[in-house]
Amino acid sequence: LSISASLSDRFRLEEGGDWITVEGVTDGSISIEDNHPCTEPGCLPGMLVGRFQSDVGFEEYFPIGSGTVYRSRFQGTLSVGINDNDFSGNSWFSNGGVVDHASIEIGPAGE
Repeated sequence: LSISASLSDRFRLEEGGDWITVEGVTDGSISIEDNHPCTEPGCLPGMLVGRFQSDVGFEEYFPIGSGTVYRSRFQGTLSVGINDNDFSGNSWFSNGGVVDHASIEIGPAGE
């Protein structure tokens, strides 16, 4: 699958925190902890990440950011989310009543 997300949408992980995009916190000011969903290499706090669960019990998390290609050996379910371990302070950027939301496109990967 080809998975891509908009870099124009902004959100923050904590009240008063910096506005970030689906690329996550890239300046190192927040580190990955064991209780983040994705602790794989390349995963950052606040990054858009994928979770694949196969019909045979296989499960993995992987970084997406603004885009990636994901291939699975099994049939299953793909879900996406923000790599965060505490959603209580999360908020989307809002301006004039318009609220950002991450626009994500998922389609077949090129051969």
